[in-house]
Amino acid sequence: MNPQRTWIVIVAVVATAVFLGVGLIGHSGSTTSTASAAAAPAADAGSKAVQVAISKFQFMPATIAVAVGGTVTWKNADSFAHTVVDKAKAFKSGDLVGATTFSQTFTKAGTYSYYCGIHNSMVGTVTVK
Repeated sequence: MNPQRTWIVIVAVVATAVFLGVGLIGHSGSTTSTASAAAAPAADAGSKAVQVAISKFQFMPATIAVAVGGTVTWKNADSFAHTVVDKAKAFKSGDLVGATTFSQTFTKAGTYSYYCGIHNSMVGTVTVK
């Protein structure tokens, strides 16, 4: 098999595993089940504390609202490490490995777009009112 075809096969296997929610590295054989993104309600703007699950390579819910002075807590439910990074560099978590959390208190109104620094396709938005 030529090297280019080998990489195509590897990428296809990894993409399939990600789509199916199967961890290839560090998988312990157990899985954590959370609600789907469609079923996860966005928090209303009056909320002072909002939880975001990181599961199956998604932020759930991906779009949330919180009141000024409110805190958002992200909890990793995947077997892979993730991060939470504001695109404007207002905040950044360290690596969230296992069931670890990261919390950010928002003191200024605005819209904060964020992503996972390890998996850039994972994105979310916090609106602070």
